[in-house]
Amino acid sequence: MPEEPKAAGTSTEIVLKWLFGQPFCNVVLIMIFCSIAWFGHYAVTIAVPSHLKMIQQVYETLDKNHQTEQTEMMIMYDKWMDRIDKIKSGSSTETYGK
Repeated sequence: MPEEPKAAGTSTEIVLKWLFGQPFCNVVLIMIFCSIAWFGHYAVTIAVPSHLKMIQQVYETLDKNHQTEQTEMMIMYDKWMDRIDKIKSGSSTETYGK
């Protein structure tokens, strides 16, 4: 009577059987490839987007600060121009010390 074929087993058993049948160098090489793949996946899905978001926030903050500075400079310029106009017209009693 022919012998019935054995079941292959679970996927974990198959992987472990294959793994223990391989030379050490092959196992280390596969581990290196897996770690490179994991770091690549991490970089693409988590690290790069979070860094880009941080850079975008910094640029938006710089832009907002620059707009505020420009507005303040325009107000200051207008005040100086008003002061110069008053001095030129002679209607000012201001002195430069005040």
